[in-house]
Amino acid sequence: MKQSKVRMFFRLGFGILAILGTLHAALTCVDIFRPLFFRPHEAFLIDAMAGQNLVFAAMFMGNANMWSAWLGFSIGMGMGALFTGMAGLYVTRDGMIPNQTMRFFGIGVALHYVVLAAFFWFYLPLIGFTISLTSFVIAEIFARGENRG
Repeated sequence: MKQSKVRMFFRLGFGILAILGTLHAALTCVDIFRPLFFRPHEAFLIDAMAGQNLVFAAMFMGNANMWSAWLGFSIGMGMGALFTGMAGLYVTRDGMIPNQTMRFFGIGVALHYVVLAAFFWFYLPLIGFTISLTSFVIAEIFARGENRG
Protein backbone atom coordinates (compact mmCIF):
# COMPACT_ATOMS: atom_id res chain seq x y z
CA MET A 1 0.00 0.00 0.00
CA LYS A 2 2.73 2.48 0.97
CA GLN A 3 4.72 1.57 -2.15
CA SER A 4 1.83 2.66 -4.33
CA LYS A 5 1.68 5.96 -2.40
CA VAL A 6 5.44 6.46 -2.85
CA ARG A 7 5.10 5.88 -6.57
CA MET A 8 1.96 8.03 -6.87
CA PHE A 9 3.50 11.07 -5.16
CA PHE A 10 6.79 10.60 -7.02
CA ARG A 11 4.96 10.52 -10.34
CA LEU A 12 2.84 13.52 -9.33
CA GLY A 13 5.98 15.53 -8.61
CA PHE A 14 7.54 14.70 -11.97
CA GLY A 15 4.23 15.12 -13.78
CA ILE A 16 3.98 18.68 -12.50
CA LEU A 17 7.55 19.37 -13.67
CA ALA A 18 6.68 18.04 -17.12
CA ILE A 19 3.49 20.12 -17.36
CA LEU A 20 5.14 23.35 -16.20
CA GLY A 21 8.07 22.77 -18.54
CA THR A 22 5.77 22.09 -21.49
CA LEU A 23 3.76 25.25 -20.83
CA HIS A 24 6.86 27.40 -20.44
CA ALA A 25 8.55 26.08 -23.58
CA ALA A 26 5.36 26.31 -25.65
CA LEU A 27 4.58 29.88 -24.57
CA THR A 28 8.18 30.89 -25.25
CA CYS A 29 7.93 29.38 -28.74
CA VAL A 30 4.89 31.61 -29.33
CA ASP A 31 7.03 34.57 -28.22
CA ILE A 32 9.52 33.83 -30.99
CA PHE A 33 6.91 34.75 -33.59
CA ARG A 34 4.64 37.08 -31.62
CA PRO A 35 5.92 38.19 -28.22
CA LEU A 36 2.99 37.87 -25.81
CA PHE A 37 4.03 36.07 -22.65
CA PHE A 38 7.64 36.46 -21.49
CA ARG A 39 8.27 39.92 -22.86
CA PRO A 40 8.69 43.30 -21.21
CA HIS A 41 5.50 45.34 -20.72
CA GLU A 42 6.98 48.08 -22.88
CA ALA A 43 7.22 46.55 -26.36
CA PHE A 44 9.99 48.94 -27.45
CA LEU A 45 12.30 47.15 -25.02
CA ILE A 46 12.22 44.05 -27.23
CA ASP A 47 13.92 46.06 -29.98
CA ALA A 48 16.36 47.44 -27.42
CA MET A 49 17.16 43.92 -26.22
CA ALA A 50 17.54 42.68 -29.80
CA GLY A 51 19.96 45.53 -30.47
CA GLN A 52 22.30 44.59 -27.64
CA ASN A 53 24.80 41.78 -28.04
CA LEU A 54 25.87 39.76 -25.03
CA VAL A 55 29.36 40.58 -23.77
CA PHE A 56 29.94 36.90 -23.05
CA ALA A 57 28.99 35.93 -26.62
CA ALA A 58 31.39 38.51 -28.06
CA MET A 59 34.21 37.03 -25.99
CA PHE A 60 33.73 33.80 -27.95
CA MET A 61 33.17 35.26 -31.42
CA GLY A 62 29.39 35.03 -31.12
CA ASN A 63 26.75 37.59 -31.89
CA ALA A 64 23.81 36.53 -29.72
CA ASN A 65 21.65 39.45 -28.71
CA MET A 66 19.79 39.82 -25.42
CA TRP A 67 16.35 39.05 -26.88
CA SER A 68 17.44 35.84 -28.63
CA ALA A 69 19.40 34.79 -25.54
CA TRP A 70 16.32 35.46 -23.37
CA LEU A 71 14.19 33.28 -25.65
CA GLY A 72 16.83 30.55 -25.76
CA PHE A 73 17.27 30.50 -21.99
CA SER A 74 13.49 30.39 -21.52
CA ILE A 75 13.02 27.52 -23.96
CA GLY A 76 15.97 25.70 -22.39
CA MET A 77 14.48 26.06 -18.91
CA GLY A 78 11.13 24.77 -20.11
CA MET A 79 12.64 21.85 -21.99
CA GLY A 80 14.83 20.99 -18.99
CA ALA A 81 11.79 20.77 -16.73
CA LEU A 82 9.85 18.84 -19.40
CA PHE A 83 12.58 16.27 -20.03
CA THR A 84 13.36 15.86 -16.34
CA GLY A 85 9.68 15.29 -15.65
CA MET A 86 9.33 12.84 -18.51
CA ALA A 87 12.42 10.93 -17.39
CA GLY A 88 11.02 10.62 -13.87
CA LEU A 89 7.70 9.39 -15.23
CA TYR A 90 9.44 6.95 -17.56
CA VAL A 91 11.56 5.29 -14.89
CA THR A 92 8.49 4.62 -12.75
CA ARG A 93 6.37 3.10 -15.49
CA ASP A 94 5.03 -0.42 -15.07
CA GLY A 95 4.80 -0.17 -11.29
CA MET A 96 8.48 0.48 -10.57
CA ILE A 97 9.04 2.05 -7.14
CA PRO A 98 11.64 4.86 -7.09
CA ASN A 99 14.76 4.16 -5.04
CA GLN A 100 16.23 6.64 -2.57
CA THR A 101 18.58 8.18 -5.15
CA MET A 102 15.69 8.84 -7.51
CA ARG A 103 13.60 10.33 -4.70
CA PHE A 104 16.43 12.65 -3.61
CA PHE A 105 16.97 13.65 -7.24
CA GLY A 106 13.31 14.64 -7.47
CA ILE A 107 13.55 16.67 -4.27
CA GLY A 108 16.72 18.39 -5.50
CA VAL A 109 15.31 19.27 -8.91
CA ALA A 110 12.05 20.60 -7.48
CA LEU A 111 13.89 22.56 -4.77
CA HIS A 112 16.12 24.10 -7.44
CA TYR A 113 13.07 25.32 -9.36
CA VAL A 114 11.37 26.58 -6.17
CA VAL A 115 14.42 28.71 -5.34
CA LEU A 116 14.62 30.08 -8.89
CA ALA A 117 10.91 30.87 -8.92
CA ALA A 118 11.05 32.53 -5.50
CA PHE A 119 13.94 34.82 -6.41
CA PHE A 120 13.55 35.45 -10.14
CA TRP A 121 10.11 34.50 -11.47
CA PHE A 122 6.50 34.91 -10.42
CA TYR A 123 3.90 33.16 -8.27
CA LEU A 124 2.41 30.59 -10.67
CA PRO A 125 5.65 28.64 -11.19
CA LEU A 126 6.49 29.07 -7.50
CA ILE A 127 3.18 27.47 -6.54
CA GLY A 128 3.54 24.67 -9.11
CA PHE A 129 7.12 23.82 -8.19
CA THR A 130 6.26 23.98 -4.48
CA ILE A 131 3.49 21.43 -5.05
CA SER A 132 5.99 19.27 -6.97
CA LEU A 133 8.53 19.56 -4.13
CA THR A 134 5.84 18.72 -1.57
CA SER A 135 4.91 15.62 -3.58
CA PHE A 136 8.51 14.41 -3.55
CA VAL A 137 8.84 15.04 0.19
CA ILE A 138 5.60 13.11 0.84
CA ALA A 139 6.92 10.24 -1.31
CA GLU A 140 10.11 10.22 0.77
CA ILE A 141 8.13 10.22 4.03
CA PHE A 142 6.05 7.24 2.87
CA ALA A 143 9.20 5.43 1.70
CA ARG A 144 10.92 5.93 5.05
CA GLY A 145 7.82 4.75 6.90
CA GLU A 146 7.77 1.66 4.71
CA ASN A 147 11.42 0.91 5.51
CA ARG A 148 10.68 1.04 9.23
CA GLY A 149 7.75 -1.21 9.32
